[in-house]
Amino acid sequence: MAKFWEKLGVRKADEMERSIQQKAIRLAWGYTVLFLLAWTFYESYRVYRYNTRLNLLPCTLLVTQNLVLMVAQLFYTRKMAAGEEDGGAPGFGRWLLLAALIALAVGAAGGVLLLAR
Repeated sequence: MAKFWEKLGVRKADEMERSIQQKAIRLAWGYTVLFLLAWTFYESYRVYRYNTRLNLLPCTLLVTQNLVLMVAQLFYTRKMAAGEEDGGAPGFGRWLLLAALIALAVGAAGGVLLLAR
């Protein structure tokens, strides 16, 4: 499989490329958070001003996105503290915990959206 990726020109990123990717991801995340926050305030204003129905989609996306971010940071912080480097495989229990927390976030978002209708 490695030869297949090499033929396509895909290789591991060096330190500078990873730094650039992380900065771009951080910028994109910040943009998304600001956009969802503005959308949430706009929807709240519409409800207040025009007495329309509340659209919980932007708020739900904002909350679940940041919940997944916090859970992933916690997971990887514990993974690195436990001595598992990038090449090591984490235990099944950790993956199960991460999957359960993400499923909980998605389920909570779905429940909020169903209650809003």
